Amino acid sequence: MLSLKVYIRFLWKNKALALINIGGLSIGVASCLFINLFVTDELSFDLHERNIDRIYRVTTKIVSEGSVDRIAITASALADHVEQNYPEVEKVVRFNVMGNDVTVKRGDALYKEKRIIKADADVFDVFSYEIIKGNPSSALQHPYQVVLTESSAEKYFGTVDPLGQWLTIFGKEHMVSGVVKDLPPNSDLWFTMLTSMDSTNRADDWFDFDYRVYVLFRENTVTSAGVIPAFEKKINEIIEDKVNRYLRENKHVLVFSLQVQPLKGLHFQEPLTYDTPKGNKSYVYIFSCVAILILFIGCLNYINFSILQSIERGKEVGIHKVIGARFSQLVVRYLAESFLLTALSVVLAIVIAVILMPVFNGVVERHFTTSDLFSFRSVLIIVAILVVVGLVAGSYPSFYTSSIKPVLALKGNIASPRGQWIRKISVAAQFFISIGLIICTFVIYKQMVFIRDYDLGFDKDNVLVLEPPSDSTMYERTTAFKKNLMNHSTIKNVSTGGYGSLPGADTRRGSINVITDGKQEARMVNYTNIDEDYFTTLGIRVLDGRNFD
Repeated sequence: MLSLKVYIRFLWKNKALALINIGGLSIGVASCLFINLFVTDELSFDLHERNIDRIYRVTTKIVSEGSVDRIAITASALADHVEQNYPEVEKVVRFNVMGNDVTVKRGDALYKEKRIIKADADVFDVFSYEIIKGNPSSALQHPYQVVLTESSAEKYFGTVDPLGQWLTIFGKEHMVSGVVKDLPPNSDLWFTMLTSMDSTNRADDWFDFDYRVYVLFRENTVTSAGVIPAFEKKINEIIEDKVNRYLRENKHVLVFSLQVQPLKGLHFQEPLTYDTPKGNKSYVYIFSCVAILILFIGCLNYINFSILQSIERGKEVGIHKVIGARFSQLVVRYLAESFLLTALSVVLAIVIAVILMPVFNGVVERHFTTSDLFSFRSVLIIVAILVVVGLVAGSYPSFYTSSIKPVLALKGNIASPRGQWIRKISVAAQFFISIGLIICTFVIYKQMVFIRDYDLGFDKDNVLVLEPPSDSTMYERTTAFKKNLMNHSTIKNVSTGGYGSLPGADTRRGSINVITDGKQEARMVNYTNIDEDYFTTLGIRVLDGRNFD
């Protein structure tokens, strides 16, 4: 206890050095906590799914003359065929994304809903959506049923029981048949509502490529060697018969093939057209390395501080040795001081992380909360940082200080060439790592400036984008709305466009036939719908030909 008081008195006497050391270490630990949240979230995508090792997604590859396209959707009819004919498959479910900003009406109130997805009735047998109200076996069994998340149920109905209530979605009355717990943000296929699938969509239309298809294999089948390649071969045989043969007979130069991807690790797969948001595993490795380097700098800073304070406390060490303190006792004492300083830094780091959490969420576009800092994994990380930093940062100073000869310590002559050499190396390493991180930051900044200032081929200044609700009544009034806007003297041009017309947004993907020298070729292209004022409004130059009339 007396040693602790002496150490605190020493820190108070050297406030500037102590503040630099504790502050630097706490900022480093806070950075590590933030990076840990991001890395943990990225690596835990879809791990909440109980069947994650048995769920595979079917994707489509389209080869045309001069291009290869891979899309995250496939034929609707494939689902029934697979479930009925392949014994290794337990269930197949389809999802059909209705789009963002879908209009939902309750009474006279209109809402924009971000993510509404049509799903097959077996979805609750395949995915771990925890239904808390309603019957999972019948929740999506009949047409025009809708299952809400907890947040959506509260948004539309408050404290009223939502079961049996009605919502108008895309102009159709839907009955609320269930409520599921909110999905975790690290879910690959995230939604706010699930509606029942149209009964006519699962017939024999092998060219209805608009569905995400997920296959649940039976237990112990996916572990058998060759099951997945054999399954992929069989579904490609049916696509060859139902799709490619028809295309060849009608002189279309398009070849379709199917590929399967495991749900586990899907978040880090190469993004496809019409895909869900994907992560980049390189970022996970880079941020993890940055966290280690930041923590390493903090440890080096602490070692320098400890060596400096050992010079200041030389006589104190000498007195302890003269009165009989053993080497091991001194080592334990200085390690305890190291753990105390690290603990103070960790506490301050947690405070910094709590304060800056909203800023961090804005940067990484996530929704972390303070409770995430105290999850089981985060607590383990905090304890590991405390132990590792306490030992690594305190080991050399404690052994260095404890090994000083009493006579030299009492004379104040404890600065050894070895200690000075260690200090020089640690300072040089600090500067080297810091300069490297600064250079990386500068390069990233320059890249962002380049992206911001690069001529993208259209004018984005003074252009306001209005996104109307996805509602049939709005479509009918678009022309009148445009004419109304043009009556304002402050408005120069107005243009209307369809899905993907906003520069940078996802467009639709499809094939067109190009005739060159009498030969017809199929090409895959991105396309959208625009009006005759689109080029003028965005300042897009027509290099050849003319604008629409």
